[in-house]
Amino acid sequence: MTLLSAWALAGLVLLAPLVVLHLRRARLPRREVPSLLLWHELPAEPSLHRRRLRPPPLPLLLLLQVLALIVLVLALARPGASSDAGAAVHVYVVDDSVWMQARDGGGTRLAAAREQLRARLAGLERQTPVRIVLAAASPTVLYSGRAGEAAGALAQVTPSDGPGDLAGAVRLAAGLRRRASDPIVLLRAPENALPRVGAPSSTFTPVAIGGAIDDRAITDASARCGLPAGAACEAFARVRNGGPRAVAVHVTVLDGGTPASATSVRVGPGGSAPVAFHVPAGARLELGLPGGDALAADDRAWIAVPPAAPPLRITLVGNPATALTLASALGAIPGARVRLRTAQTYRAADARASDLVVLEGALPQGLLPASAGVFLVAPPRLPGGAVGGALTDARVTAVEAGSPLLSDVDLTSLAVDPRTVRPLALPSWMTPLVSAPGGPLLAAGTHAGQRVAVLAFDPAGSSLPQLASFPILIADIAGWTQEWIPAAGVAGTPLAVEQPPGSGATAVRDGERLVRRLPAGRGTGVLTLPRPGIYVATQPSAAGARSRAVAINVAPPTPAAGAPIDLARGAAEPPASAQRSSWAPWLLLIALLVLVAEWLYARREPRRPGV
Repeated sequence: MTLLSAWALAGLVLLAPLVVLHLRRARLPRREVPSLLLWHELPAEPSLHRRRLRPPPLPLLLLLQVLALIVLVLALARPGASSDAGAAVHVYVVDDSVWMQARDGGGTRLAAAREQLRARLAGLERQTPVRIVLAAASPTVLYSGRAGEAAGALAQVTPSDGPGDLAGAVRLAAGLRRRASDPIVLLRAPENALPRVGAPSSTFTPVAIGGAIDDRAITDASARCGLPAGAACEAFARVRNGGPRAVAVHVTVLDGGTPASATSVRVGPGGSAPVAFHVPAGARLELGLPGGDALAADDRAWIAVPPAAPPLRITLVGNPATALTLASALGAIPGARVRLRTAQTYRAADARASDLVVLEGALPQGLLPASAGVFLVAPPRLPGGAVGGALTDARVTAVEAGSPLLSDVDLTSLAVDPRTVRPLALPSWMTPLVSAPGGPLLAAGTHAGQRVAVLAFDPAGSSLPQLASFPILIADIAGWTQEWIPAAGVAGTPLAVEQPPGSGATAVRDGERLVRRLPAGRGTGVLTLPRPGIYVATQPSAAGARSRAVAINVAPPTPAAGAPIDLARGAAEPPASAQRSSWAPWLLLIALLVLVAEWLYARREPRRPGV
């Protein structure tokens, strides 16, 4: 028996005052009588006034109250029994990546992992505590219990098309042990790199399920539009050969289920080769290999080609005398329809009917407008942040070159008049992209599902309008504010979905079938699609519904990354494990029954003098 709250036993000290109350002689009651003559003949009791304690007048009542108190205190101490108390916890980590679908011998690797796990469990005592962790994109505890009941834990598991986070699963397994010496066994596909683990060989045992497989795959599928020389878009992919011999691979391309093109490529053993082909804007492509190899899941790949520029409703709020340069750059964006407003004529309805609101030197009502995207230019205020005085040094000293807002943008020759720049204290959700010694010049971030970019200076006070990169920068900023869901993702891996103010529920469909619905609300939602294919996400708003095709593909091999996992540190499993049975509810029931019996006895027993 173990006690989770042994400190509660201190409540037994209440037994002393309870017993004293029953032994203490009560004060005799005063009564008026007609005469004391009859008392003279009674024998005197000299010790009557000296004794303060006496035998309990109702011993059974005292016994019931003592019993009830003891049972209540024991219940508060939370006693219980654990058949595996102190025993080593055996933890097994099972890879659940797409590579466990590969056929190796007569069955899949997952089936082989099941058989090996059953054999290892059979070698343990039935009462041995066992934990099984499933290494999927998000590792989870699949089973926690006795070894004798763990054999069927993997029976309902099917291999996923996503990655297997082995490092995260091993960290989770380390936290399920009682002691640092408890063993961990990792069953993994050879394609998933072994995580870096620092532990004695007796503690961590990695086991590769299967060996090298003869597999061809399509990887790195993508598309790019806006190309010169006649073609609207071009699709790219790589064909990988995991077999021991060079092969000629035939690649077919379907557009919406209709054959569109085909090509062949020769790939050497263990190598890869690129394929590329022209496609129309908005195409939804499925690339395919002949199949028949060890892994069928990677013989298909999907590409959602960006559509032609959709209409972009832009409201520009500013001074007509200074906003013409910015208005011209916004009007040059394909599909853009620019509406001009001053700070006096702007209304909240303008924002609700717009995809992007650009505020030059103005912030009506001090609040961000209710639109999908917001671009602040030389703002007088910054919600969540602060705007200071003049900037003393506006030279560009740092550029976040990898940002999508700066794609193909060169700002090395940018000159800014410091008198036109005010230093910005950015809110926590914003990141500086272009910085000067005195503060950020360009920053961006997402707040409550709304994408917001801020330029700390008026373009008219700089050389920015004279740069060739100016219209590209404005187009990049406008395009980034409209990126509400990624165009591509990996099966089983969460995707961020921006849900700005005023947007409705986001519906995700596979053809005509509704797959997922994200409820309406401000903020960033999370979407996980477990199977490859092309899905269509639709999000309504006051400005009109917007749609996006999303291509989901299988996970590529997972490389080893991150800091080493230190398994030598002691692990602490929660004291109340799945094996522990608590006695507290039964003790509370017994205490209740005793109190009911004590109450019935007290009501039935007649009162005695001095009791």
